[in-house]
Amino acid sequence: MVLSTLLHDIAMHLTPDGFIRLASGTWKTRRIAHLDHAAWPVLWERFRDEATHFTSQQNNNLFGRPNGVQCPDLDQNNWTPKQFKLIGEFIRRHHSRLAHEIALHGFPGRTGDKPISLPADLDDLRDLAGLVARSHGMPLQPCIEYLDKRYRNRVDPRDVHAVYLMALLRVADYLDLGPRRAPKDRLRVQALRSPESLLEFKKNNVIKDLKQDSHNRHAIWCDIKTSDVEIWFRLRPFSMI
Repeated sequence: MVLSTLLHDIAMHLTPDGFIRLASGTWKTRRIAHLDHAAWPVLWERFRDEATHFTSQQNNNLFGRPNGVQCPDLDQNNWTPKQFKLIGEFIRRHHSRLAHEIALHGFPGRTGDKPISLPADLDDLRDLAGLVARSHGMPLQPCIEYLDKRYRNRVDPRDVHAVYLMALLRVADYLDLGPRRAPKDRLRVQALRSPESLLEFKKNNVIKDLKQDSHNRHAIWCDIKTSDVEIWFRLRPFSMI
């Protein structure tokens, strides 16, 4: 569980050098059977094509303006700040897959450097920790099928209750809401230029209390105070959990 938590968002710390190695295909890893069908260069080309057709709302959420951004080449010396954001969106979409690959093959870095890797003697625990981390970004059913095909055991492969940990990590992610996650003082020293990021920041700050419901031990009581309709509708799905 500790390894999975560390891997959970580790791909969001990918450097430009690491991204270039992924997108160019020079980062050599084997695709994970049963889960991955396209190599990283293919995923990047598909994203580049999609980005040219982003709606004005999608562009506004990413860049704070309705106009699109030209997709960058793989020379980071030419990237503009908005192109960095576009690359960030690509990484965000695929960071759970990359977490699994990092668990197995190490963290992508500069060309020629030995990757930072988990100890090889962890053996299958690297795969299981990576799968649990990966599960937070996809439906659970394909992960369970992977356990069946890879280990012939969906309950406790290698004595790890992987599906339980997948659910636990997902619930913990849902419940990690509140002002502590998005301190207001940060906005006093750093402006958020993405409207999407600003809304996510505000979403955390309208939560006044989050605790177990005293009338139902299986429920969580979330006290929200906001007059912003958009923020309310963003939080509404949590009432269905």
